[in-house]
Amino acid sequence: MVPSGDERDAVYRDQGGSCMYCGCSLPQDGFELDHKVPIARGGAAEEPENLQMLCSACSRRKGNMTDEEHRRRYRLGSSAGAQPPAWPIPQAYFGNIDQELERRESYRGIS
Repeated sequence: MVPSGDERDAVYRDQGGSCMYCGCSLPQDGFELDHKVPIARGGAAEEPENLQMLCSACSRRKGNMTDEEHRRRYRLGSSAGAQPPAWPIPQAYFGNIDQELERRESYRGIS
């Protein structure tokens, strides 16, 4: 199911026009609607509570992770009552965590 224009508008208003993860400002017609629990993993397509607004970089990074998995990986706190960050988080923050996790994983492979 494709969310209606009213649902997109409601998510935009609820999040104050900001990406849920990095907090960057988004134009009303320039954001991606994301399912907190992906449909492929049992999330409800038609539930407004399962929708959030993301910038394209955050949407690609989240991929098929749930909201909780993504928040845990990038140390963004719990999703309970979550709001976009008060100040934008630079994309480099997320990249640095990815690099650190890759580095740790490569150390585990050394015997």
